Amino acid sequence: MKRFLLVLAALGFAFTCQGFGDSPKKKKKSPDAVFSKLDANNDASLSKEEFGKISEGKKKKPKNPEKMANKLFSKLDSNSDEKLSKEEFKKMAELKKKKKEQKKS
Repeated sequence: MKRFLLVLAALGFAFTCQGFGDSPKKKKKSPDAVFSKLDANNDASLSKEEFGKISEGKKKKPKNPEKMANKLFSKLDSNSDEKLSKEEFKKMAELKKKKKEQKKS
């Protein structure tokens, strides 16, 4: 009987602890929050230098972050003024979504 209770207690403990090891998913920051963080001089636009810091602090960095940032900057800068407005910056989320959908199909 003691053995049965001991096994039962051990199983109960194992099942309750099972979910505690999972780390919660990190919430994604809103494009507005990321834009504000990158806009070092608070001029409501991002220069190439400011935008180039987008991959800093990320765990997964591209092989050539500077080249990737320049290519993406050019793609997002729709009016070719060498600055990204908040609206242009928000297009990045749309591009990521399209790329993700293409990978699925």
